[in-house]
Amino acid sequence: MAAFLSWILTPVFGAIIHALNWHSLDQPRKAYISWGWAIFNFLGLTAISIYFQSKFGDGKTSERLLGLASLTTLFVWYFSFGRSQSKFIARQLNGKYTKAGWLNVLCIITIIVSSVLILGSR
Repeated sequence: MAAFLSWILTPVFGAIIHALNWHSLDQPRKAYISWGWAIFNFLGLTAISIYFQSKFGDGKTSERLLGLASLTTLFVWYFSFGRSQSKFIARQLNGKYTKAGWLNVLCIITIIVSSVLILGSR
């Protein structure tokens, strides 16, 4: 679910959710790596966004290229590290893993995205 939502909300979201989940699974090293991915993705996508805006100026080209960059980083993150969490849960916990609810996360995301859109439109 985190990887799917990362497709919509950028890989930064998925890496943060995975970091929190690794922490709850008592895997601090992997949580630390996930936080690193989140920071790397955030800084990288921000830098790419600034570059595209300055280079192309018009919104559509920059938006499309940023979307492509975000999708690329999602695939790199997921296939290099993100997928390891589902494998860990399947291998190590053998069905004993209790999934947390997504309602709180989705409410927080809705508030943040709405706030950004409202502030960005001013």
